Amino acid sequence: MDIFSRVGSGYLLRVRGSEFEQGKQQGEQAAHLIAANVVRFKKSLAQFKMMQSEYQDLIRKNLGFLEKAEPGVVAEMKGISEGANIPFEDILLINIPLYFILRWLPQECSSILARGQATFDGKTYLVKNRDMGGDRVEHVILHREYEDGGVSIEVNGAGIVTYPGSGLNKHGLAVSTSGVWSKQMTFDLNRADSAHALLNARLILEKCRDIHEAIDYLKAEKRMSGMNFVFADHKQAAAVEVTVDNVYVSPDEDGIIVRSNHYLTPDIAHLNQSGETYPSSYRRYERATSYLMQKHGQIKFQDMLEIASDHEHGPINTICRHSVEEGGAVTIYTSITVLEDSQVWTTLTNPCEALRVAYI
Repeated sequence: MDIFSRVGSGYLLRVRGSEFEQGKQQGEQAAHLIAANVVRFKKSLAQFKMMQSEYQDLIRKNLGFLEKAEPGVVAEMKGISEGANIPFEDILLINIPLYFILRWLPQECSSILARGQATFDGKTYLVKNRDMGGDRVEHVILHREYEDGGVSIEVNGAGIVTYPGSGLNKHGLAVSTSGVWSKQMTFDLNRADSAHALLNARLILEKCRDIHEAIDYLKAEKRMSGMNFVFADHKQAAAVEVTVDNVYVSPDEDGIIVRSNHYLTPDIAHLNQSGETYPSSYRRYERATSYLMQKHGQIKFQDMLEIASDHEHGPINTICRHSVEEGGAVTIYTSITVLEDSQVWTTLTNPCEALRVAYI
């Protein structure tokens, strides 16, 4: 069986073995995509006002934290470096996501779930649209096989192992993420040596078997920023809104969950940008919620693909996003996880334009 196949502008990669071995396999097969991402991130950093020496110091501090807390992640980055023949410092640059919390690389995403009584067949469908601004970040789909027999599927930037946007593990735990960004949220860079810049969904898939374990993991993990998560397992689904200090859990309502880039929990709503300053997040949330409620009880896979491809509120505030202004967000990939079938359907381009959909 081939260990990789072309999907859109990226690859489906089948990697196995230790973290280092998995990283090396990715590096060998996706070297040109990883190199393109390095160039893109360096270009973005060059436009940022922080001195590069200061930024590199923060990266090294965070590396020290990862070496102690998650040595497997560091081993995988070293494997990518060797396999792709790219300096380890460049792999660190794209994997230590301080660029998100310092707000010079926008990431805007939508998570849309329907399950149980909301769907025609009772199955669980979880959509993830990853939207990113600026130049395109090349992505890959990773099918991981670990030495202990563990298996997971995740979608992430090529050469990046620290913040996959979505995934599914062998226990039937599915996850989708979306960032929450606003000027009301502060980030303590002095914690670079003691906390994750972004919470890493790859570690959740590796360590957790169900929603309860995933929530416990989030509560215990040290972090420099918040995030929206949507989780599903074979028994339930939940939206989990995470701040630097707290975790807020909301079960699905009538089998439907939608999250974009703002919090819904009243206690932390003051951290959001307003609908006037950030209409995209609110428009995407309202459109997806309205669409699913209109089809409640009859939702099928095709409906989830349709809402992922939706262009209402265009040209900027759509769920399926296209480049209409310089630096504006574009949908990089769409995944639809069908939990009961253990499948993750993914297109590494706008879903409305996909000619080929890869599934596992």
